[in-house]
Amino acid sequence: MIACTSKDKYLRVIEPRTGIVVAQGICHNGTKNSKAVFLNDDKVLTTGFSKHSDRQYAIWNQHDLKKALVASDIDSASGIMQPFYDFETKTLYLCGKGEGCIRYYEIVDEAPYIYYLNSFISGQPQKALGWMPK
Repeated sequence: MIACTSKDKYLRVIEPRTGIVVAQGICHNGTKNSKAVFLNDDKVLTTGFSKHSDRQYAIWNQHDLKKALVASDIDSASGIMQPFYDFETKTLYLCGKGEGCIRYYEIVDEAPYIYYLNSFISGQPQKALGWMPK
């Protein structure tokens, strides 16, 4: 499966072999870019912006994208949040290019699905972000 967001504000889950859109729904109401990443147990996390340009995240069931399982505002900064998820430790990292802060969260199987753990704060802005194998 492929999860993607687009400029029309939709989150889509696509079966890549046939090109069939399995599920779709509006994820974030803001005009800036949004990002998506798969989590464990048929869940998808998106980061994006509200109508008032607040950064937010939302967790969705990949089979039903009509309503988010949980959604929350993060802050009012302007950078696009890039999500990275570690399947082994069930840890989500949210970071943005040009920022000096990386937030990390624990993902669990039952509501509220996400717990804030801590932040790494640096005086130096990040120039690039990447994910390397352990």
